[in-house]
Amino acid sequence: MRTYYYKSPWWMQRLYPGFVWKKATKKSEIYLTFDDGPEPDSTPWVLEQLAKYGAKATFFVTGCNADRYEDILIDVINAGHTIGNHSYSHGSGWFTQDQAYFQDIFRCQTLIDTYLGSSSKPLFRPPYGRITKSQSRHLQEHFEMVMWSILSGDFDPDVNVSRSLGKLKSATPGSILLFHDSRRHWPQLKKLLPHVLKDFSDRGYSFSAM
Repeated sequence: MRTYYYKSPWWMQRLYPGFVWKKATKKSEIYLTFDDGPEPDSTPWVLEQLAKYGAKATFFVTGCNADRYEDILIDVINAGHTIGNHSYSHGSGWFTQDQAYFQDIFRCQTLIDTYLGSSSKPLFRPPYGRITKSQSRHLQEHFEMVMWSILSGDFDPDVNVSRSLGKLKSATPGSILLFHDSRRHWPQLKKLLPHVLKDFSDRGYSFSAM
């Protein structure tokens, strides 16, 4: 069984103080985010679940998948969701030379801009949350760097669903929840997302895009 933090620990947030770990809001709203897509089956399923609750979300796409599944990317955009950058090839910043890492990220952004137009401060989430200090300093000049408040654990094939749901349902206004809309993680996602949507809707929360 994998070991990981469901909730972002304080010391991790202090390592990257300029990153967004939670949104400031006075409303009863949370922020659902989905990484690694778009992909067939899983992303359309996510869109269907969100539509049932009038939920908006943020999709941090990988450029390689956005290139491959352009029609699904357009569906996400047309449904009114926000698109963020998750690099082109999903490489870890810890193990990638800076210039190669930057080129990969800007390649993804160029692709996104062809659909959305350029933005002065687009969103970026580093794959695996792994990024060096030098990389983060440079990228903060060009992107709003978005992390998360609570991991869903859907990347873990042995996820403890009850424990994961307990952590997710403890979210408070402004919390950023991280899921994955990839086929590889879809079996776990299907056990989690519908419960989260229903629980927060029943409690009067809305779901906002960043």
